[in-house]
Amino acid sequence: MSTSISEERILGVYSVDNRDESLQARWPMLAIMREPRGSKLSRAIQQVDALVVPKDQERNMSSTATVSIPYSEFQALQEAKRAAELETAQLKQVITETKIAASNEAMLIVARSALHIVRFAIASLPPESTKGWPSVELRSIASMLDAMPDASIDDRELAITISIFADECDRFEQRGRILGTR
Repeated sequence: MSTSISEERILGVYSVDNRDESLQARWPMLAIMREPRGSKLSRAIQQVDALVVPKDQERNMSSTATVSIPYSEFQALQEAKRAAELETAQLKQVITETKIAASNEAMLIVARSALHIVRFAIASLPPESTKGWPSVELRSIASMLDAMPDASIDDRELAITISIFADECDRFEQRGRILGTR
């Protein structure tokens, strides 16, 4: 294309002719000011529109494509992927170790011990037979598990389990109040 459009013009100093509905529909952000037909911007937009494939002529996006590359390139791509995954895992480990080092280690030990007790209580004391579960505090624990410096995927799963358990506790408490048993 021989027409060069500066970024300033694209951002709104010039615009397409407001009477040209097809251009206005395709470039609504530019339809702010009037510009005569045949201007550089109008011609450039028409050239870009000519390059766009009409919707009815689009290729079927669900079809498959076959790419042929040498086996050595394929192996190099696989090795690069493995190296990137390894580097990502190492960086995540460094981030976790840095968070742990920056945190108060005594508080972290207390929090982990409290989580062990919460796990035991949830497993041993079902909400249907135990009155007065602190569901608000359980939800608070669940929401803060991911923010712990040494949080892992197990903690995220535990947070979901604790949230579900707190919901069950609320349901049984509400049912018990309605029935007059709690």
